[in-house]
Amino acid sequence: MKIYKSTETKLETSEIVSIMHLVGEQLPDPLCERVNVFDYTQKLLDNGSIYLVFNKQDKAVGIMGFYANNQLTKVAYLTIIGLLPEARGKGIGNKLMKFLFTESHKLGMKKISLNVNQSNRQAIKLYKQQGFKVKSHDKIKFEMIKIIQFDKQ
Repeated sequence: MKIYKSTETKLETSEIVSIMHLVGEQLPDPLCERVNVFDYTQKLLDNGSIYLVFNKQDKAVGIMGFYANNQLTKVAYLTIIGLLPEARGKGIGNKLMKFLFTESHKLGMKKISLNVNQSNRQAIKLYKQQGFKVKSHDKIKFEMIKIIQFDKQ
């Protein structure tokens, strides 16, 4: 598996939108039922970062999008992370999370925040394993946060 920033690929915006749509359909609360996937993807491309996961056959099997541009609060925001079924259970989600921590840290962020639907047990388990804590919740979602810490060497 390889992880590339969207700008490092030769994919057109429409292809990235298609991948976002495929992954978004896998969520317990499908992305396309909540947002216009094209607009959502374009906003991330313009103001945040999108990373794509490719398998050995160079097929996109996952996506991660986040914002790490709030220099006032130094809090990055993970908007989406997801894998197609054939890429699950291989430790890729953990690798993406570590990648997120490193990239956010490089951009000067001190924390990472996210919202997750309470019915998305698989994602909640991953986030908790990675050190995220529930900051607040409502009837539908949890807001989770993690302090980014790296050992000084």
